[in-house]
Amino acid sequence: MHHGDMENSTAGAVRSATPHSPVDRKRPGVVFRRETITPERAAMDLENRARNRSIANASVQALVRSIQAGRWEPDNGETVKYNVDGQLTDGQHRFQAVITTQTPVEMNIAYNVPDEAMGTIDAGRARSTSDNLSIRHGSGTETMPKASVVASVHKRVFAWMNAQYLNLGSIKFTADDIDVTSTTHQEVIEAVRFILDNKTTLTRHLLTEAQAGMAAWLLRKCSVPDAEVFFERLNSGIPVGEHDPVFRLREALIRAPGRGTRRAEHVNLYVIIQAWNHFRKGNELKLMRMPRAEQEFTWDKFPRPI
Repeated sequence: MHHGDMENSTAGAVRSATPHSPVDRKRPGVVFRRETITPERAAMDLENRARNRSIANASVQALVRSIQAGRWEPDNGETVKYNVDGQLTDGQHRFQAVITTQTPVEMNIAYNVPDEAMGTIDAGRARSTSDNLSIRHGSGTETMPKASVVASVHKRVFAWMNAQYLNLGSIKFTADDIDVTSTTHQEVIEAVRFILDNKTTLTRHLLTEAQAGMAAWLLRKCSVPDAEVFFERLNSGIPVGEHDPVFRLREALIRAPGRGTRRAEHVNLYVIIQAWNHFRKGNELKLMRMPRAEQEFTWDKFPRPI
């Protein structure tokens, strides 16, 4: 018999009818099974699900990426849950991801879960991406510096590589997504270590650690030696010539309001790349041009470092 037609051995035998049919509901206690969830079944059960939270598109898209990349892991101990009336009570985002991808996937199912138990599900603090990074690689070690910053930079790198940097706030980034950017993982770590090892004016007053790490990753991909000189001069604030692009950048960052806002982050990276490109070409920069949101804050018009 296929393992998808068997229940957990501790729960007794379950007849091979529709898993959430009245046949199963007659059995006392929670019943566990491994089953393949098809797009058709997912659509039917979502239509008849019990009252639940609204479906969050960002959560669905994170699951969609895992399925499409072949990273779906049914053996992580998580279960989809049905109540004693056969209604789906936990798993709506997973089912929506199956519908979106039109891809059947295996899931562990728990049937006959009492309604009163629902209040205890997901009651603990959810593991963050930085938590998962720490578990996988350690944190604050030679292997990986500050996990929270590495995770934040990875999210920005992932968004940049997928042309979603200007939609950063709408992306639910997971530790699995780091596999997509695995070729850049060591580059991200080195960029973050460079920023954390040189924490002076840059991250105290001009940029957050994550913003600085993202900028360092971008610029170091063009030239590590030039990026080191660029950030050293940005830190020192000592101009080289009357129209030094790095000094002009420093002035712009000092004047920029609300460094922690998403809008400010986009503007900051915009002007960093603008100054970097002048710096790399050996050009002067008499006036730092600030972007106009309605005309220049689109991905196709966002500058790229050279």
